[in-house]
Amino acid sequence: MITANPLVPKTDLRPATRSWIGRILATVLLCGLGLQPAAAQSVDDRIERLQRELSDLQRQVYGGDAGAAAASSGGSAGLSSTQAARIELRLNQFESELRTLTGQVEEMRFETESVSSRMDRLVADVDLRLQQLEQGGVAGGPSASLADTGNPGAPAASQGLAQGATQGATQGAPGTASSSATPQTLGRIAETDLQNFKRQQANVPPDASAAAGSPAAAAPVAALPGNTPREQYDHAFGLLRQANYQGAEQALSAFLVQHPDDALAGNAKYWLGETYYVRGDYQSAAVTFAEGFEAYPDNPKAPDNLLKLGMSLASLGSKADACGTFEVLQERYADASATIIQRARQEAQRNGC
Repeated sequence: MITANPLVPKTDLRPATRSWIGRILATVLLCGLGLQPAAAQSVDDRIERLQRELSDLQRQVYGGDAGAAAASSGGSAGLSSTQAARIELRLNQFESELRTLTGQVEEMRFETESVSSRMDRLVADVDLRLQQLEQGGVAGGPSASLADTGNPGAPAASQGLAQGATQGATQGAPGTASSSATPQTLGRIAETDLQNFKRQQANVPPDASAAAGSPAAAAPVAALPGNTPREQYDHAFGLLRQANYQGAEQALSAFLVQHPDDALAGNAKYWLGETYYVRGDYQSAAVTFAEGFEAYPDNPKAPDNLLKLGMSLASLGSKADACGTFEVLQERYADASATIIQRARQEAQRNGC
């Protein structure tokens, strides 16, 4: 009986060789069908293994044993033209699959590098916008926004910071606040209601509210680098740009304690609220934005404070108070930037106001 051992006599080599080739082809075919681009490294390993097996098969078919069999039998032991054509076709199919898999690996690597590059550009772009806009507010007073004036319809920058900076900057420079006196009501929210809300969020009794103060009041005052309020403010804002929100919170709180009447205090109060908002501490954010509006109603950041106050209240589930805040923003600061007004309307609609 003829076996598949390649060491059998030459007269029996042809069926043995064909059987061996069949097993190799079956093995290679199973490997090829099992390839999936689940991971680049896994695909690379399988491609290399398939290439080695194909090379072994080619040497066996076109050289070595097959050539010896053909020579010894005068051509009778060689592969027929039909069989050779089938093997050649199968080899071509394997090579085509290898090229396809190689292309998939390269595509996955390119996509990974592209995503990484886009993220780097996005972070750099947001950082540059924040820096330019903050510096742009120095000559004409405190910076009024995070907006890109060339793109007034862009989404809110503060929310972009909270969501990996994927939404860009939205808050355009609000218009000059109304010159009327400090209002006695905040839309449908009376000042007494606002004070009660702050005490409730701080979880302190009414007679202790003065001692409790804002969320930053309990934190120890940190020493700020710099000799002037401007330098100290720039240091605090730089921490915010670096997404060091805890460090920015401490620095801005210290700035407000040391320079409560400085021209930049209104800005500092707003950015302090942002440090809470981007971290999801909506209670502290709401209290801080409310205090910022009360303390600096004529500051260019007043509309921004109201917008983020309403968004914080909505996040806390106080939809009615949030709607009242959005309403008073549109009424009292009708001359604010179009992006602020538009965002207030969008938030009001989203909350069913």
